[in-house]
Amino acid sequence: MGLGEIAPEVRILDAPFLFKDAGEVDHVYRAFDKEFRGAFEKNGYILLGWAEVGFIYLFSNTPVRGPDDLKGVKMWMWEGDPIAEASFKAMDVDPIPLSITDVMTSLQTGLIDGVYSSPMAILALQWFTKVKYMSDFHLADASGAVLISKKFFDALPKDRQVLLLSTGQKYLTRLTASSREENRSAIEALKKNGIQITSVMSPEDIRKHQEMGRKARRSLAGRLYSEDLLDRVENSLQEFRSKHK
Repeated sequence: MGLGEIAPEVRILDAPFLFKDAGEVDHVYRAFDKEFRGAFEKNGYILLGWAEVGFIYLFSNTPVRGPDDLKGVKMWMWEGDPIAEASFKAMDVDPIPLSITDVMTSLQTGLIDGVYSSPMAILALQWFTKVKYMSDFHLADASGAVLISKKFFDALPKDRQVLLLSTGQKYLTRLTASSREENRSAIEALKKNGIQITSVMSPEDIRKHQEMGRKARRSLAGRLYSEDLLDRVENSLQEFRSKHK
C-alpha cells in the first residue's frame, strides 16, 4: 500500500489473479521496468530494486475450494486498500476492514475467521495459530520495493549513484529469490503445524476466479492505473504465455 501512495500505477503488480507463476511476475517487472521507475521518479523517489513479498493465499477456519465457499467466511480486508476492496467486491464477498495490527485480536475473538497473506508472513505474524485451512490457489502476488528520496540521490556524486543502483539491483534480486524459497519452506512448516491445504478447484471454479480477477482489475482502471497500462500488461502476459507453453 505504501508504494501505491507514491505511485498508484505500480499497484497493478498486486492486481488479483494477474500472474500464474514467478516467471510471469519476473517478465512484467522486466518489460515495464522503465515505466515503473519513471512513475516513482516523477513523484520524488528512485527505485533501488524490487523486494517481492510473494504470492498471497487465503487462510480460513472452513475449507475454501471455490468462490461459493467464501460467502460463509468472515473475511478480513486490509483497511483502506483499494486492491483488496475491488477484489472482494468482484467475488461478491463483504469483508471486514481492519488495520493489520487488529487482525490477531479479531481472529482470537471471532470477529473474523479468514485472512489472506503470504505463507512466510502468516507464520511471522502468528495468524496461522488461529486458522485451520489454506487454499492452494494464490489470489495475487504482493510487491515490495526499496526506494530512496530523489532529492538525496541527486545530491550524491555520480559514482555513488551508480554504485547505489547496481548494489540495490544485485542484492534485492537475491532477496526476492530468498523470499520465494522461504515462502515455499513456510508452506511445509504450516503443514507440520496442522494447517490443511484445500484443493482442487474445478475447471469451472478456475474460470470463475479468472473472470472475477478480470472484473476487479478493470474496476481499478482509471483509479490506480490507466486502462492503457492494464491492456499492455495483460497483452504482454498473453504473449509471454504463448511463447512459454
